[in-house]
Amino acid sequence: MSRSMSYRLVAGLMLIFVSWSFNDPVPLLSTDFSSPLNEVVRLSGSFGELRPNHFHEGIDIKGEVGTPVVAAADGYISRIGVSGNGYGKVLFVRHFNGFTSLYAHLQGFKPDVNTYVRKVQSDRKVFEVDLALEGELFPVRKGELIGYIGMTGSTQGPHLHFEIWDTETGHALNPLLMGVPYEDNIAPLIRQLKVYHLGPGLETLADETIGLTSTPSGARVLQDTLVVGAWRVGFGLKAFDRMDGSHNLNGIYSLDMYADGEKKYAFRMDRIEKQQTRYINAHLDYEEQVQRRNYINKCYVVPGNELDIYQHGDDDTGVVQLSRYKARHIRLVAGDLAGNTSEVSFWVKRGDIPERKPVVYNYVLPHEAESKIQEADMNLYFPGGTFYADLLLDYGSFADSSAGNYSRVHQLRPALTPVHGYFDMAIRPEGLPDALREKAFIGRCDLNNVVINYGGTWESGYLKARLRSFGDFVIMIDQTPPSIRPLNFASRHVPGQSLRFMIRDNVVSGGLQRGLEYSGSIDGEWILMEYDAKNQLLTHVLDRSLERGVHEFRLVVTDAMGNEQVFEKAFSY
Repeated sequence: MSRSMSYRLVAGLMLIFVSWSFNDPVPLLSTDFSSPLNEVVRLSGSFGELRPNHFHEGIDIKGEVGTPVVAAADGYISRIGVSGNGYGKVLFVRHFNGFTSLYAHLQGFKPDVNTYVRKVQSDRKVFEVDLALEGELFPVRKGELIGYIGMTGSTQGPHLHFEIWDTETGHALNPLLMGVPYEDNIAPLIRQLKVYHLGPGLETLADETIGLTSTPSGARVLQDTLVVGAWRVGFGLKAFDRMDGSHNLNGIYSLDMYADGEKKYAFRMDRIEKQQTRYINAHLDYEEQVQRRNYINKCYVVPGNELDIYQHGDDDTGVVQLSRYKARHIRLVAGDLAGNTSEVSFWVKRGDIPERKPVVYNYVLPHEAESKIQEADMNLYFPGGTFYADLLLDYGSFADSSAGNYSRVHQLRPALTPVHGYFDMAIRPEGLPDALREKAFIGRCDLNNVVINYGGTWESGYLKARLRSFGDFVIMIDQTPPSIRPLNFASRHVPGQSLRFMIRDNVVSGGLQRGLEYSGSIDGEWILMEYDAKNQLLTHVLDRSLERGVHEFRLVVTDAMGNEQVFEKAFSY
């Protein structure tokens, strides 16, 4: 048996057979890894934390820009990424024990890696690269410098995003179970309790927030007994974990729900299968997340939720049947890896069932089966598994003569339906000149009235796009080039100075549609321009070897529809 295989076997057995009480820390899956920083680990984000459309697949370690980052175990750099969003500047280190670690949002890499990346960028004449390395080109030892903390990519503050994967399966593992040291003597904080009135298919008929007050052991419900007008209910809990040396409110590690003393629901954030991460939209209260940026764990499992983080029996989905005559005792326990817990418990029974407003719909879409809809000027195709539960679709359309619209507006309701996989929409245009076909796209306005471009391709007279959300969709055109705003361009610059430009588009690229593309040059020679997508900022550091004299600077920015903007100007050096 190989060394890497034996490591995976031990880790797998521990995942299957480990049992622990809430008063004890969780047993480790590995002890091979040390901190990726030469200082105490303080978290600003926990493993499995709830995020928009995904679970947090690593830990965020607090630190200042420029803080050295070191390899957490022996291995070699297997992949390097540079991007204006996402992970930003990122390193992957493959280890000999069957695991891979990831270090993201870096300010920069160690010198030899940085030199290698710059050469590839120059050869390919691109800023963004994703480099899978052959062999052990850059071996590293545990504790060896590999980069520096930054805030590149999709992050709003300086920190190190650190992940550990099982190399063979690609599953993300909780780094705090892999030997990374931490201190945690603080129990989780319970903030909000919700109850959901559920229909026969576990669809939400109504919901309500329950008043809480804090207690030393967690929280207490203000009412003696909850009286709920529903035959069956599910509960939702908003809770945060806290850690020594950090004021951040992070996601919890575990949540257990008991009904009359019997465990009916439980999850543990030990590992996350990457292909399952979007099932978070079945796990959390999706409307709360989208409308209020409020993250609530649903303590019940809907039919299309295929996450394997749950540890209750197959027959226990967290749904509680209510009786008018006998109250049921509910207990919710939130825990962290160190064994600290907080809880809320209460009694609940059924009250009068209110007459509910009929649901408006014209199509029933089973969540497991594919569905096709053909209207006079619009077609839809939903593969099986697009939704997490059977959906009552309310489809409608109306004419809209707004400038720039070239079809009827097609409405998919409920607008806040969580969608798991992509589906196809094809719309027939109305009054679209042939000359504008290449500038046409399927678009919608989001909750902030921002136009989102989902692109599209022409098939049999229809414009077809792949979508992953509901709302109001229409064929639009975009003939407006992106904007370029120089922030510090002057007639004279000095060696080593940064040239900065803000670039923007009039619409936002959504779904599978690409965003802005850019290319800069000095005297006709390509130059490296680093892109910070969150700030819409392009930066170029003037090379100190550039000859003295007058030089021509040129920047070209192109949007998804091929509209081009050019900035050209001379400067002295």
